[in-house]
Amino acid sequence: MAFALQLENPAILRPKRWSHTFLDLCASCAAAAQAKVRGEPSVAPANVRGGSDLHEGIARLARACWEKGVTQDKEAAAHIADGYTGSVRTNLLAFARDARWPWRKLKGADMTECPVEQMWETALPTFERLVGRIDLCLVEKGAARDNPFAEGDDAVTIQDWKQGRPAAWNETEAPDQLLTYAVIYRLRQQWAWEARYFVTALRLGVSASYETIAAHGRRSKLKPHHAQQDFSLLYGAPGWSGKWASKAWTVGRTELDRHERRLVATIDRYLADEEWAAVPGEACARCLYTAACPLNGTRTFEVLTNSNLDELAAAKAWHAAKATEATKYLKACEKANGGPVVAAGVPWGWNQDTALVSVMDDAALDEHLRTKGHSLAELQTEPAYHKTKVAKAIKEGWLDPGLLVEEAAGKSFGPMKSNGNGNGAEPGEGGSDATDADTT
Repeated sequence: MAFALQLENPAILRPKRWSHTFLDLCASCAAAAQAKVRGEPSVAPANVRGGSDLHEGIARLARACWEKGVTQDKEAAAHIADGYTGSVRTNLLAFARDARWPWRKLKGADMTECPVEQMWETALPTFERLVGRIDLCLVEKGAARDNPFAEGDDAVTIQDWKQGRPAAWNETEAPDQLLTYAVIYRLRQQWAWEARYFVTALRLGVSASYETIAAHGRRSKLKPHHAQQDFSLLYGAPGWSGKWASKAWTVGRTELDRHERRLVATIDRYLADEEWAAVPGEACARCLYTAACPLNGTRTFEVLTNSNLDELAAAKAWHAAKATEATKYLKACEKANGGPVVAAGVPWGWNQDTALVSVMDDAALDEHLRTKGHSLAELQTEPAYHKTKVAKAIKEGWLDPGLLVEEAAGKSFGPMKSNGNGNGAEPGEGGSDATDADTT
């Protein structure tokens, strides 16, 4: 069990460290947060396990490319992906195809270890410990764009990978998760700078001016946290078509100062809570700590967690009927409007899907086509394979149909697919949103 400190109520334990995930858990249900602090085992659903596997696979690929100092390694990617199944394997192959690692440019004196899946810990001004596991952090020395303090400040890129596009993807403000990671990075730099400042003051004498001490700090390449002006925060996730894309937010000192104050206030709020009671609600259905819930065994718990199969089946049938009714209504609106209609901020309408064919293994298909003197580009309608082109290749005898696993075609009604290449949109022809800065 993780070390924890007791509050005045001996039944309540305070966490030794705070993270974005734990703060989210506190916000949804304090009793679940207490279960985590006590070391109660969580029951992770398949999507959570899949997310962990995806991060693990991406980290393994990043380190493999890091060791070789290359931007991409198809052989290593195929080998790593073969260790996973289902959507995790599919997403890993898509990531490996679209991502380019910037190791050739950044690996060296300023970066001595692969900067993926790093566990960071720092202290808030209140000395509460704040931790985060950062998927990717890139620091480009002297690359800051907005720098009123001194020349040569750093540009920092922090990225988190997702199995699918989160709700925050379309938001104009950076998500709390990425802001928390940026605050952790900045606080680590601040504490390092202040430690050097203190040591320098002792060496130069307490009568030394701030300018003298700061000049010494600049020569030591340590800067106060406010000199970090450029923070690019990114989510990376597969899009509608499976092609990886990134959504970026740029934040500065004002946004990070505000989020740091919010973190301090939020933690103070939870430390003032002497009950940490269960909060029954919509979060119960996806809670990882239902076995330890103090409401377990009550009628409220049974309803909220859908543990009654008859009620679950009835609810599913009701929602399916409502969905059918809503679809009919939206279709009628589209017909009356003469084109797609916007509902809940999303355009809805008929969307003619291109006939596509899926394959079991892109790498194996690539190798097979090369032996026949052909390439993947002859079959692809990015990022999948066009049914007409595939049928022609099989007829001409240079494609083994045994490599194909399924077909997807037809006309469907629903949210219109993204077709641009703006921020957060699908990458278009002739390139990917993946760059040396964001890797996806």
